[in-house]
Amino acid sequence: MHVYDTQANTWRTQRPNKVMRINDYYRQSWAPDGTDPVGLERFLGAELEPLGQQAIDKALLGTESLDAIESAALLTYIEFQWMRVPRQAQRVKARLHALFLEHAPPDVRRAVASGRLRVHIEDFVRFDFFRNAMTTLSPYFMAMSWAVIESDGKMPFITTDSPIHFFNAAVPPPAEPGLAQAGTDVLFPLSPDRLLMMRHPDYDSGKLGALDTITNLPDDVHIRVKRGRQMTREQVVRMNYVMLMLSHRTVVSNSKQAIAACLEKAVFRT
Repeated sequence: MHVYDTQANTWRTQRPNKVMRINDYYRQSWAPDGTDPVGLERFLGAELEPLGQQAIDKALLGTESLDAIESAALLTYIEFQWMRVPRQAQRVKARLHALFLEHAPPDVRRAVASGRLRVHIEDFVRFDFFRNAMTTLSPYFMAMSWAVIESDGKMPFITTDSPIHFFNAAVPPPAEPGLAQAGTDVLFPLSPDRLLMMRHPDYDSGKLGALDTITNLPDDVHIRVKRGRQMTREQVVRMNYVMLMLSHRTVVSNSKQAIAACLEKAVFRT
């Protein structure tokens, strides 16, 4: 696989099973005695990821429908894929840092600004984020139309260290829009030639604007997937550019040309 580091501006090649692996990312070193510090990682490996991948293989890469349990597993899997990554952990810590400064006394704010005082936010906040955010996105996923889109074969889709992307044309990347905004799409590359795109029907129909809030959320978890749409080379490059701009640091593809085309687009836009 071809790997590009957007921060260091460097290239490397790596075997697929080694790409974007972070050792001990889910280890909770502060866990009390008697609590498994890698319990979350064991759960992911033994239950959530196999169920989620099975649902993807069946309904998204295959042509079968999902029952309610399989649909719920897929929703949870996609939800966790969005929130588990370093980009979201960084975003949460940045918000907490800003909140601290907002309520801190003036002398403390001045000390932080001058560098005399540093605010350190412990890593456990991302696990609190996992707990608090789980199930909050699924109702919006259920309200969206799902489509598996194929490349026409001239350019593959890339993936990044943030595999699930929220994109709204009214909120240009690298800013990330809210999922409740009607113009927000969900982009999830499934393979080099297939991309899951989720869109709000009320935006496509013109009932709501890009920044209007979705309020009509369904109760059922039945997922219907459309197939058959293809993207041209230029359309794939545009999607890849969006995903590159919404990545944390690492971009991956089986084609170096696919990443290079994104970088050319980024240079042109700046």
